[in-house]
Amino acid sequence: MPNTSLQTLVDLYQTPKKELSAVVKHLSQDEVPSLLALANTHKLFPEIFERLQPFFKMTEEDQENYKIRIKQREAALELLDALQESVKGTMFLVLKGLAFQSYYPSQLKRQLGDLDLTSAKLEDFGKVGQILGDKGLQMFSTMNLFVENGRHYGVASFEGKPFDKIKNVELQVGGFLMDYNKQIRTYIPWEVLEKRSTMCEIEGIRFPVPGIEGSLILYLAELITRREILLRDLFDLNFLCGNYQFDFDYVAKQVKRYHLQRALDLIQKSYADITGLEMPHQIQTLIEMVGVPGKFVFRGHLLGHVWPFLQTNCSRPFLKLLIAFLRQWTDQQNDNDKLLALLKRSDICFGPMPFYQNGSHIYLSKLNNDHHSSWQFRQLGHYHVLLSPLGCFLASAHALYSDEEFDMIVELLKKIEIVRRKKLSGKWYLIASHLSDFNSNPNR
Repeated sequence: MPNTSLQTLVDLYQTPKKELSAVVKHLSQDEVPSLLALANTHKLFPEIFERLQPFFKMTEEDQENYKIRIKQREAALELLDALQESVKGTMFLVLKGLAFQSYYPSQLKRQLGDLDLTSAKLEDFGKVGQILGDKGLQMFSTMNLFVENGRHYGVASFEGKPFDKIKNVELQVGGFLMDYNKQIRTYIPWEVLEKRSTMCEIEGIRFPVPGIEGSLILYLAELITRREILLRDLFDLNFLCGNYQFDFDYVAKQVKRYHLQRALDLIQKSYADITGLEMPHQIQTLIEMVGVPGKFVFRGHLLGHVWPFLQTNCSRPFLKLLIAFLRQWTDQQNDNDKLLALLKRSDICFGPMPFYQNGSHIYLSKLNNDHHSSWQFRQLGHYHVLLSPLGCFLASAHALYSDEEFDMIVELLKKIEIVRRKKLSGKWYLIASHLSDFNSNPNR
């Protein structure tokens, strides 16, 4: 049975504004709040709000929500404009939200929540991240960098203040990480996204986005961890395909290599549930080329995507999967003093542990909110951490020491000058004069 409320949203979104009266005449004032709530869930709120506003009275809450969404969009575009001026020569791409918006008709505004960027190399990652910090965004979390097939991968998240200007920015390196929240590292590499990359222009601001093949592969990669698809996702796909011509052989090859068939299966089922939206013929062609049996949904994410991905793209896949589970477990147990003591002892005895998720402690960087974006990647003892500046050093210290030892270190830090900022070549560096003393004697 089709969902009539979803069908109404589809009709409102697709109908030209001059013809909206034929759609809204069947609606009452009492239905508007629930329709807007549904539009918010499916991330179509700004456009649906604009289309209903001439005909109905809007609540203060919905008006405020609309203002926030518009400000977030404006802030994202302003930030991109500043990036373009500041990081000339740096290899980066805008992903997802604004990249998909470039395929939308000019009269439609895609709802934006955050800004997604990726960079080619570690050097580019640092340059873009430094600019984000200089623009007032605060880095609040990261995952450990890892290297696969000679390329660095990783992600840092930046938080905007105040909230109503921009939600957050995710900056990746190496490509697009599909599953980093689950500690299982599946990814789309930079060269796939960069194929036929182009400059697009939205509201007078130009920025680089993946090419048409890279955009479609990115779209499928974004859906690979989802259990359901929102209406905005379906509109993304319809506009992305449009009248564009794909290199189907190339896309099919990448879908098979990175095991994205489950996303195609989810797309196919989602279109079947909604009338008024037809699945693009390009997707049907792709499904016929790669084959999408129903078993992918039954097998789930782990067996349908992660395990075959590791087998195809990684050496020693079973070990990688085991390490991923251990990494997830240590992340869940990160506040357990006994676990921290065990990790410290095993590190001293056996060396660095590849499963340890140091990123879970980076939230402590908020202890030092006035660091003026002074951050860089450094190696402290056995661990690669992101310093920004003193807060992340304290975070890594807390990861290596129990609470009692941590208190002792804090007292010691009060007595000696361990961190000093020095500006060199436009970047801020941390000088930890006594750090080697800590590493050589972990019991201090």
